Amino acid sequence: MRSVGRRTMTDSLGRYELDKISSGRFEVLFRRLGYQPFRVYRRFGDGGDRADLNVFLVTESVVLPEVETRVRGPAEVPSKLREWARRREFNVGGKFWDDSLLRTMEHRRLPELLRGVSGVRIIRGANGGRYLATGGGRGAGVSLLPQRDPRGLVPRNACYATILIDGIQLAFIPDPPNLDDYPINQIAAIEFYRSVSEMPAEFSGPGSHCGVLAIWTR
Repeated sequence: MRSVGRRTMTDSLGRYELDKISSGRFEVLFRRLGYQPFRVYRRFGDGGDRADLNVFLVTESVVLPEVETRVRGPAEVPSKLREWARRREFNVGGKFWDDSLLRTMEHRRLPELLRGVSGVRIIRGANGGRYLATGGGRGAGVSLLPQRDPRGLVPRNACYATILIDGIQLAFIPDPPNLDDYPINQIAAIEFYRSVSEMPAEFSGPGSHCGVLAIWTR
């Protein structure tokens, strides 16, 4: 049995035609999407014989594997993170970390997580603490700390970012908040804005020119 290497398509009424087929025995394969393929073997003779070949295709049911689709809507976001989720969706300037990403980084410390962000400075004090500073915007380089620090543990010549925990601003007493005091395994989400120009209005205010780090706990 030889292959003729020819193909054709039926018209809207199912009619088709193949001509100039040499003599011999051939396999004829009929296929259509949604139907089982059908093979028939036919011998064609010499002398330009005409052969009519009518077939009926049987529909084929294809069972696809189950696909589970989940849409994470506002109702699935914890209530205290809904505004965080809204800001992440519409803000183009900030940097955001969600719970799924933070869970993969629980072996790291918060300063290490922030160190790779553009414009961030992690400053180590003489007491071993690590503090978040930025290049700042207008007024950059002006420290938010008291000018007199009898202990001299934290450098004064830096623009330290404001830090909020669950929306509450942490005080500088007298040093800025130590980033090592906030384990990643206790954090559900983070958002960071380097300057007033990229932060939402609810975070801008006195002292925010050095950036804002908002931490949301689990």
